[in-house]
Amino acid sequence: MLIGGGVNSGGTGSASAPVGGEASVDPGDGGSAGESGKTAAAGQSGAAGAAGAAGAAGAAGESGNPMGNCCSAHATTGCDDPGLTNCVCGGNLYHGGDPFCCTSQWDDECAYDIDLFTCGHCPTP
Repeated sequence: MLIGGGVNSGGTGSASAPVGGEASVDPGDGGSAGESGKTAAAGQSGAAGAAGAAGAAGAAGESGNPMGNCCSAHATTGCDDPGLTNCVCGGNLYHGGDPFCCTSQWDDECAYDIDLFTCGHCPTP
C-alpha cells in the first residue's frame, strides 16, 4: 500500500513511500515528484566506549639519576655509588683521595681514580 503517490507532470518520475518506511524518489525522465508519505525517524547513536587504561611509566634514563655514573664525567659532584664516591673523594689506605670530585664536579680524572685508588673498576672505553 502506498501513501501520497507521486504527481506526474508529463514525465515518468514518481515518488512513493511504504507505510513507516523511507520515501524514495525516482525523477525518471524529467517529471516532478509529488509529496511523499511519512518518513521514518533516524535511529539513535550508541554511547561512546570507555577510555583505555594508561600505560606504565618507562624506566628513567641516565639523566634521571642526579648523581651520574661513576665511570664517566658529569657536571654534578659524586657519583651514583656512595662507596665509590667516598673512596675517591676521601681516600683509602692506598691514596689520600681527590676532594675535587665531591666539591666541584665528577670529571674524567675522578672516574680514572676509581681504578687508580683501587676503589673498584671501570671498563675501558
